[in-house]
Amino acid sequence: MEECIKLIVVLAVLALANIIGGIINNIKLRKFAFSWKKLLSGVIQFAGFGFMFVALAYCIETIPEIGNALGVQPKAMIIAAITVYAKKVFEQLNDFFNLKKEIKVNTEDEKESVNTEYMDM
Repeated sequence: MEECIKLIVVLAVLALANIIGGIINNIKLRKFAFSWKKLLSGVIQFAGFGFMFVALAYCIETIPEIGNALGVQPKAMIIAAITVYAKKVFEQLNDFFNLKKEIKVNTEDEKESVNTEYMDM
């Protein structure tokens, strides 16, 4: 369970990074006004989401048969939550720095095909 507690700290850091990224992107890029209500809503959502993963991990740790029936381990549950928030943080950074994948094409036909396929990007 100690390892799960350490992973919960990682989850909390990523959730905080996601909230801060959301604030920065909404204010700087989307020109939204800062809203304490939205900030509180984000914190509450993380608290609920985080609690669900921690509660399930605790139940699986306490009663191993549950983990066997579900086919998961406590560490896996928290790592799943960390993965979700790591993806969200990456998306926030991607939005902020406006990172786009460059596509290298060799011929004019390929270039036309790529332009047609990715026009909405």
